[in-house]
Amino acid sequence: MLRSQSLKQPSRLARRQPASLQSRLSSSVRSTPTPASPRPSTSSRLLLGLSGAGALAAAAYTVSTWRDGFAMDAEPGKKGWETSPGAGMTTTGDGANGKGGLFHFKPHVFLWGRNSHGVTSPSSADSAASPASSSQTVKRPSIASPLSDLVLRDLALSATYGVAVDANGDVLQWGAGFQPSGHVERTVQGRDIVKVAATQEGKVFGLSKKGDVFVWAAEKEMQKVEGGKRAIGGIELPRSQEGAGWMWALGKGTVWGRGSNDRVETVRLGTDVKLDRGERFTSLSAGASHLLALTNHGRSFALPLCLSANSHGQLGVRSVTLLAPPHPGSSPTSGLSLRLEPDEHLNEMGWEKLPPPPKKLDPLLLPAIPPPTPSQPAPHMDHIPALPTTAAATTPGAESTGSELRLHPDPAHHAALERSIHFCTTLHEIPALRGVEVAELAAGRRHSLARLGGRMHGRVLGWGSNSYGQLGLGSTLSYPSIPAPTEVPFRRSAAYQGASRPNTLECVRVAAGGNVSYFVVEADDGKAVDLLASGQGQFGGLGNGLWAHATSPVRVKTVSGLREWNETTGKVESVGIKDVQAGDGHVAVVLDNAVKNPDGTTFGRDVFVWGYNEHYQLGTGKRSNLPTPQHLAPLPYPRLIESQVAAAGSKPVAVTVSKQEETISSGTTSPMPHKRMQLSPAVPSHATKLPRGAVVEEAICAGDGGSGVYWRIINP
Repeated sequence: MLRSQSLKQPSRLARRQPASLQSRLSSSVRSTPTPASPRPSTSSRLLLGLSGAGALAAAAYTVSTWRDGFAMDAEPGKKGWETSPGAGMTTTGDGANGKGGLFHFKPHVFLWGRNSHGVTSPSSADSAASPASSSQTVKRPSIASPLSDLVLRDLALSATYGVAVDANGDVLQWGAGFQPSGHVERTVQGRDIVKVAATQEGKVFGLSKKGDVFVWAAEKEMQKVEGGKRAIGGIELPRSQEGAGWMWALGKGTVWGRGSNDRVETVRLGTDVKLDRGERFTSLSAGASHLLALTNHGRSFALPLCLSANSHGQLGVRSVTLLAPPHPGSSPTSGLSLRLEPDEHLNEMGWEKLPPPPKKLDPLLLPAIPPPTPSQPAPHMDHIPALPTTAAATTPGAESTGSELRLHPDPAHHAALERSIHFCTTLHEIPALRGVEVAELAAGRRHSLARLGGRMHGRVLGWGSNSYGQLGLGSTLSYPSIPAPTEVPFRRSAAYQGASRPNTLECVRVAAGGNVSYFVVEADDGKAVDLLASGQGQFGGLGNGLWAHATSPVRVKTVSGLREWNETTGKVESVGIKDVQAGDGHVAVVLDNAVKNPDGTTFGRDVFVWGYNEHYQLGTGKRSNLPTPQHLAPLPYPRLIESQVAAAGSKPVAVTVSKQEETISSGTTSPMPHKRMQLSPAVPSHATKLPRGAVVEEAICAGDGGSGVYWRIINP
């Protein structure tokens, strides 16, 4: 990866290997071998899935070390793939040359950040450790032992609990917000979940492979159902009828296939409108109080998590149905219908909050006041009239807004009803986006973003809270609340002013976390790829090196406009952005700069982090916030290669190569360490316990005060 636009910079292959190894490896990174080139050996093709700076060194030493029963690691210490027979080793059928080979995949899950509730350092059920006895923070990436040896479909970290989905689609939960012990436990089974969204409102949402959206309680105590019914706040709520009665006999139970776990109550969400034939949900995004869902036909839906879900207009929907009994496959027939109106005083000037005028002033500077009269002996000094009161506050019996509505007279019962999974079981289509094809939805803390597709491809709409300018609408629309979807004017941004103004601008990815929005923008048909950010800059979340807020999108220079030399095309091309994971106050960006060797091995997706770091969620080992993107140290994979070499009594080749790499620099003037965290690109999952044809890759996630790296199945 290059962080320079100069054509004189060396290629990626030349920068990432010692000079002594360049003569042993092909000088072409992306080009295919010429006809005169020898056919790769079986041992070189067995280095599938290796990533990092050591992958190239691995290709050179594989032949000599194959007799010792191990293959060189990709990143220093990373044991992604092994080629030595042993316990649990499986033989793959038919390798690239038809002779086959031996593989064994050893994944690991790394977590770091806030651990006051045992989220980033979970314990297993057979362990005596508890969240109270563990450290309050995990300063650097460390292996989560109960989750190791697992390839996941998804991972989500909340402030008080964690949620993961294993390769079979079963849900794992842990943390003090799940149960007091905080142990990792399997909860929802048989739903074939592919994606989860963890919220602080006591609910977890899951998207199944078939496109259904389910909800279940985050707390283990609330997941139990006794007698088929649950009473909360004096109101009896029926259990979901899915998986009961005649539906159980037709396959919803355990007679055919795997059924839902009876220990956990799950509710399948309905919709207020009928979906088209073949239409299903494909993505979920949750904010502090609202949930956004998108279908494969580009239709947008929203669901409130509590009565304040539309306080800033972030829901996009005002008429909602609450506390309706679930009816699988149809809309609710009864329930509480009300309107969740945004706070109408958010955009008004708070005159009543102005400080009083100073007392010691020259009388000539004071405004003229009328002289005292018998009817008013004391002159009126308040020249600012009070704001008029609303009709709802003055008229008895007036209709209350959603924020004033009480579901139960008792506050405890009211809070329990809001946290119940039956609070709202209906996804409501966003009226303003009806008929508009949406390609991506992202929910921030109290704002929402929609990236459009179809004929309006590349345009972005934003609505909801705009107190810090997180909608990116500019200074002319710097209102605290924008309840209607409004287009983000990228061309008016300061990032595209001046002589270098591009002809075309298209947004290809959006992300939202906390009070910051992120936009991946391609200019002039992909000739330049920029990352823009807008919103709260108090903790460095904008990544532009400043601590000020930005009402208009600003460029994150460190990861924007990156260019590199492509040996195949003979041109300098832009470096894309593979993923943007925005947490509540920090962000992690993965570049799309993986290198593919002639023998098929790939490595090298660089990771940058910046933003809020009070809980060590950036993984730098320090607690200071970062206003600019920064690399991380390589993941601490167990160095099993060194122990195998020592046991075999041969020379530790891995250690020798590692020391050689430590003596060279990155080849650029920018602070880019040669040894840094790099995620492995997509690799086939040979001889693992995964479905046939599954492809896995290393992924990173950013949550509320925590972060994680795991191996993810990209085609579940």
